[in-house]
Amino acid sequence: MYTHTVRGKQYLDFWHYENRGASRVQVKEYLGPVGSPHTRSDATQRCETYFAQAAEDLKRLRDTSLATIRAMAGH
Repeated sequence: MYTHTVRGKQYLDFWHYENRGASRVQVKEYLGPVGSPHTRSDATQRCETYFAQAAEDLKRLRDTSLATIRAMAGH
């Protein structure tokens, strides 16, 4: 999350990284005013989704790494 102030009011952006082709880029998405219930709800949902995907990616990396290590035992 990233908050920024414009004319004395705070606004919230959700920033994350995405793969785009062969590169990884930072993406900022405007969510709305910090005080808005809709903004907070949207931010919560985006965080839940992002971290669930990160957990899946980490589990996949862990499984691949451990399988590689186990395969080395046969050499």
